[in-house]
Amino acid sequence: MTRKLLIILFACVATICSNGQKVAFCDCDSLYSKMAEPRLTGDLFVDKIKSPVSPYFIDDWLDGTILLSNSVTVKSKNLRYNGYIDRLIWLTKDFKQVKLDKEMVDGFSLQDTKTSETYHFRKIKIMEQFALDSAIVYAQVLYENHMSLFAYRKMALNNHGVTQSTQNIFDVFEKEPAYYFKFHDDKLAEVRHIKKRNITKLFPGKEEQVKNLLSAAKQHRVKTEEDLIKIAKLLDGMK
Repeated sequence: MTRKLLIILFACVATICSNGQKVAFCDCDSLYSKMAEPRLTGDLFVDKIKSPVSPYFIDDWLDGTILLSNSVTVKSKNLRYNGYIDRLIWLTKDFKQVKLDKEMVDGFSLQDTKTSETYHFRKIKIMEQFALDSAIVYAQVLYENHMSLFAYRKMALNNHGVTQSTQNIFDVFEKEPAYYFKFHDDKLAEVRHIKKRNITKLFPGKEEQVKNLLSAAKQHRVKTEEDLIKIAKLLDGMK
């Protein structure tokens, strides 16, 4: 056995022993490839939630790409995003679920082969409702140029339900998305309820200009997420 291989083995054993329940996964085909691929770290995750509404952005495991905090990209991982705990879950090759450390993941992309859609998520800093301090959350990028639009896909635990036939208790989740416009000065403005009035309020002193732009584009109806995306594109070049 070569000296290099002994060093690799010793490093892997030392990592496992020193971290306790914190685990470091290489998920590679050989010891040599472990040296080349960035290591993903996190806690083993057991999903015990029973709910008619899933806490996941998409239930299926999707082919994903991870952007690490050191700007390194890790590709071709089985991933899904849990909106209740706001964490990225990784399914390893030996079918372990790992809740990846939030500090190490700056963003990620999920590719749904069924729909040919790719969803991009990035960390943003927000002020959550009823919270005293700001929070770092993952938000989906809906539009990005000079102005950007993000969606925080938050899942909230609303209450508990009971099935009458078996008396089993299950959790009841509810989607509570929040939308954030990012302006040229990098400031974020939150929209929780999609209404035209809430959009114009984001531009103090320019309300009439915004109304005129929306009217000229015949954007009279502002009720859906698609309407918000259209408005972000429309107002992108506004000065």
